[in-house]
Amino acid sequence: VTEATPAKVERGGATTVPAHLLYDIVRKLADGAEVMLKTDEDGNAMTVTSGRSSFRLQCLPQSDFPELSAGSFSHIFRLDSVALKGLIEKTQFAISTEETRYYLNGIYLHTHEVGGKLKLRSVATDGHRLARAEIDAPAGSEGMPGIII
Repeated sequence: VTEATPAKVERGGATTVPAHLLYDIVRKLADGAEVMLKTDEDGNAMTVTSGRSSFRLQCLPQSDFPELSAGSFSHIFRLDSVALKGLIEKTQFAISTEETRYYLNGIYLHTHEVGGKLKLRSVATDGHRLARAEIDAPAGSEGMPGIII
């Protein structure tokens, strides 16, 4: 998932941070709050600052996560951001956080037919809890292979 937003950029660059940690920080901020993102010179950490709050997140090099071009996917479709957010929020509590069970550290997103209607389903488990959510599948998602996000 790639997102662009207007920003005042003092120094260009690229890095990666854990999305779930950044999301947890930003969602707790007041609407319209100014957020400053600053990476260390070596690029190993990012400081997220808003008001009197400051958080330090560990980073990985951008080269560890190459950008995938749209042409490399077998299925391309549009999905409303609110719908995707709902699928994630309804299943994320069941994602495993254990490093030894890395194969459970995500949400399985796939299409599934229910009563003759195609659904886009998200599923997550930590081995103890199981969560599932589904919405009507968007056009173009028919037959897509399952992916873990």
